[in-house]
Amino acid sequence: MRQTDDRTQNTSTTVRQAFAEAKLDFDALRPGVIPLFEIIGAYPLRVAALPDGKRLTARSAVEFLGREIGKELPLPSDGDRPLSGFIYVFEYEGFYNGCIFTEWNDTVARRRFSAAHELAHYLLHFRPLLEQRRREGASEPLILTEGVPLGAKDETREAPGAQMIASEGVDSPQTVALQSTPQEQEREANLFAAELLMPAHMCEALARHYAERFRMKPPVRARLLARDFFVSIEAMTWRLKELGLYT
Repeated sequence: MRQTDDRTQNTSTTVRQAFAEAKLDFDALRPGVIPLFEIIGAYPLRVAALPDGKRLTARSAVEFLGREIGKELPLPSDGDRPLSGFIYVFEYEGFYNGCIFTEWNDTVARRRFSAAHELAHYLLHFRPLLEQRRREGASEPLILTEGVPLGAKDETREAPGAQMIASEGVDSPQTVALQSTPQEQEREANLFAAELLMPAHMCEALARHYAERFRMKPPVRARLLARDFFVSIEAMTWRLKELGLYT
C-alpha cells in the first residue's frame, strides 16, 4: 500500500511539474479545457497522426519516422497491432527525436487522452531511466517505445497488452530492464493523464457548481464536465467516482 501511495504522489508531483515547465500556474487554472499541446510543447516531443488516414501501428509509425530522417529504425515487437496511441523517443548524447502518435479515426477527446498517456510515459518512465543511465556513465543511444492497443475502449483503465520497451543501441539493440511492471506503468500513465486533463481542484469546483445550481443527476453532470474539459464521458465519469464526486 505504501508503494502505491508513493507512486500516486510521484505522479501528482510530475503533473504539477509539467504545468510549471510549460509556464502555467496549476493552482490558478480556471475550470475548462487544459492546453495539452502547449504542455507537450515544453518538451522535445511533437504530436502527429499518420498521413492519408493510415492505421496507426508501431510499424507504420516507426517507418514514418524512418522516412523522415532517412534511416531505418528498429521496430518494437508485435509491430502490426492496431494502436490508439504510440510514443517513440530516441536520445543520444543530448539529441532527442520524440514523437507521440494518435489514431486519426479516434474522437478528438480520445486522442487527447492518448497523447497525455504517452506524455506520462516520457516523464514518469523515460526521463528517470535516462538520468539513471547518465549517472552510471552509459553512452549508447536509448530508445523508448510504447503503444496502447486500439481495443482498449475505456482509456481510464490499464490497457491489456500495452507494453513499454526501452532498448540501448541501434545496430544490435539490447533491452533495458525497467523498474516497474507493465501494469504499474499503465496505471501511472492513466492516472497522470486523468490528473493532467481533469485536475481534481477544477473538477471539484465545477461539479459543485453544477450540483448546487442545477440539482442535476450525476450522469448529467458527468456529461457536462466531459464537454467542459474536452474528455470522454467515460473518462469523466471514472474521474468523478475516483474523487468521490459522483453522488
